[in-house]
Amino acid sequence: MLINVLDVNLQKVAFLSNDVPGLPNYYDDEFHEYRDQGAATFKFTVKKVINNKLQSYARFLNGQSYFSFQIDGNDYLMTPASEQAIHETSEEISFFCVSLDRELMSEQANPLVNTSSHNIQWYFDQMGLISNTQITIGINEVSNLTRTINYDGQETKLARLISVIGNFDAEFEFITKLNNDGSLDSVTLNIYKENDGLDIQGVGKKRDDVRLIFGENIQAVERDVSTEGFLNATTVTGADNLSWKSASFSYTNDDGVEEFYKRAGDNTAYAPLSAKIYPAQLSKDKDDIWTRIDFTTEYKNVNDMWAYAVRQFKQYAYHQVTYTVTPSSKLVNAEIGDGPPLAKGDTVIIQDNNYIDIDGNVGLLLSARVSEKIVSETHPENNKLIFSNFKKQQSEASADIQAIVNQLVDAATPYIGSISTTNGTQFKNGTGSTTLSAHIYKGSATTETIADSYEWSKDGTVVANAQTITVDASGVVDKAVYSFKATVGGKVVGSQSVTITNVDDGIAGKTSYTHVAYANSADGTDGFTTVYPNLNLLKNTKSQSYTSTGTAENISSNTYPLDGVIADILNKPLTITYNYAITNSSGTWSGTIRPTYGLGGTNQSVSNANLSGTHKETITLAGVGFNSYRIVTSGLPAGTTVTITNLKVEFGSIATPYMPSVTEVKTSDYPSYIGTYSDDKISDSTKSTDYTWSLIRGNDGVSPINLIIESSNGYQFKNNIINTTFTAILYQNNKEIDSDGTKFAYIWSKTNSDGTVDTAWNLAHQTSRKSITITNSDVWQRATFDCTAEPLN
Repeated sequence: MLINVLDVNLQKVAFLSNDVPGLPNYYDDEFHEYRDQGAATFKFTVKKVINNKLQSYARFLNGQSYFSFQIDGNDYLMTPASEQAIHETSEEISFFCVSLDRELMSEQANPLVNTSSHNIQWYFDQMGLISNTQITIGINEVSNLTRTINYDGQETKLARLISVIGNFDAEFEFITKLNNDGSLDSVTLNIYKENDGLDIQGVGKKRDDVRLIFGENIQAVERDVSTEGFLNATTVTGADNLSWKSASFSYTNDDGVEEFYKRAGDNTAYAPLSAKIYPAQLSKDKDDIWTRIDFTTEYKNVNDMWAYAVRQFKQYAYHQVTYTVTPSSKLVNAEIGDGPPLAKGDTVIIQDNNYIDIDGNVGLLLSARVSEKIVSETHPENNKLIFSNFKKQQSEASADIQAIVNQLVDAATPYIGSISTTNGTQFKNGTGSTTLSAHIYKGSATTETIADSYEWSKDGTVVANAQTITVDASGVVDKAVYSFKATVGGKVVGSQSVTITNVDDGIAGKTSYTHVAYANSADGTDGFTTVYPNLNLLKNTKSQSYTSTGTAENISSNTYPLDGVIADILNKPLTITYNYAITNSSGTWSGTIRPTYGLGGTNQSVSNANLSGTHKETITLAGVGFNSYRIVTSGLPAGTTVTITNLKVEFGSIATPYMPSVTEVKTSDYPSYIGTYSDDKISDSTKSTDYTWSLIRGNDGVSPINLIIESSNGYQFKNNIINTTFTAILYQNNKEIDSDGTKFAYIWSKTNSDGTVDTAWNLAHQTSRKSITITNSDVWQRATFDCTAEPLN
């Protein structure tokens, strides 16, 4: 994280960072965000003395300092404030900062005598809560509501603001926006209707894409029960003794059962389901099963009074159950579900199967909101999310809903095609035959699906409409590619191809090589590549531009967020590629650009004579403090615009074609066709016409699983000294899957140097194993080893 140090005039005077070489470091940091107070605190410590020498940057760290930075794409401006805002010793200086305006925290709001009903803006203006600050109101979901509110004593403006918003049954957040130089641009106060646990979210988002599960990303779930404030009957009185006696209301729960009601002519509302569960056992009147508490409110109409009664019933008509959830510290900064890391106010589902209710139902399913978020860069083990607003959910799905879910899952599961042979795929001297059989399997099923029809092609020409065909060596000159398509319900659902070769003993010393390429069209001309593209590790990378404000170092506000977890990219080769184009250039100048500021990499030199080009480099990172990266420029005159297109950061040292990230990618982004051919040359042809193409991905495609064989001791050996371990590694969406080898069966096979299948070796290694050891007893001159991974049930 890069922290801007600002002076009393909010001008940038220094930086702090644990990532940028040469900048002062900070430690013992803790960023704490609070939903209910709409605020954040940040504490940290900086060394003043290094190697017995007082550092010059210490003069900028004082009681007049401000600090600004960005976390998860959100801007923050922090002010030292508390009983111990600054603690300084001979060696170091510590700050405790808050994100709120000093006036809000310190100035007092006076008593307010009021007899009329007004909207929320009137109260803000009347008491001067934000009028003398840089705070403006943005979203205001309660602007049409009015309330009659009085205040007898004094309190801070912040406390008064929270109270006023609470009286309007609302919640709020402050949104800070920084300028490019780290100084304050604006602060917006957003006011939302209060979260009701149903349709109104309030601050944050309803994260239906997230489920937190005990034993995975939740460490503990505790439950406490309280009966304080319990009631199941109430009479509500409005402003000026407004009565609701003539009104009639009813509230029906999700099961269609009347849960609360108030009948016309009766002044009391009731919660009958609560009374059935918790009747008043000690009442003299056996028919009086109710526990009643009455309320006097400032509401001006009976509908608001009924809504208030419903809220009271929801909170107090049943025993109040408090849940304490301890999440994994890694959950705090990790992107989860289909979106970013959890933020304050977000609503999620939490599941723990170690609970059972009175009816014998196993499993606890809770809805909860993030009320506090604690993040530490130097002590990530202290990262924490605090949840509140817990609501128990119904965990059982109806049979109809479950049937629909099963149908959706089945429809989304792809078919996997395979080809079996009776006599291998290589003939010698134009003799022999082999039978090819087409098979398709639904997902990980081990039972074959019989298609409605099969179509076989030889080198792109249809030769048979059957599941099985026989290939005679006399019909194969050098090589031929046989492929099939399987159709179910009028739609091609699976395909596969195989290359049949015919070699002569007279061609000595030649080895057959199979070559593979990928493309987006059936003829291989669109998007041709011999390297399957990796997914991008960054988001928002297709095209971004930034206009320089001067020749000094500029850091853009637009960002490229990391689509994953920082720990996953450390100590691994990463390849960075991008295209750059500079416009609005004038005069003679030279400078540098880099779109991965905060991640790493080297600067790209640019000048008035070098306005466009391509950048490629491979790096390895030992540590990264940011999860979002920016464009940095230096030496570019003001008004000069740099545009970065097709920025890609990917695993490995080989650059592959541009792709979006795992959360951005669509089926259409992947190559749709695979091309193959075999010859005696080791290098791949770059001519698409040399390949025979077949469909590998349709409109219903899913991200493919790639198998890579890693060797512990290389792939070439001399003097018949051979000793290495082959390990099969599966990747999907740029991430390794089945690292422990429990979800797939790994079957190894060997082909001798003359192209014949080594049946004895294959039989001896037919048991599934993720790794095998190869010695000189396994290889004579040359051998090809293959591994096939099949999903287990």
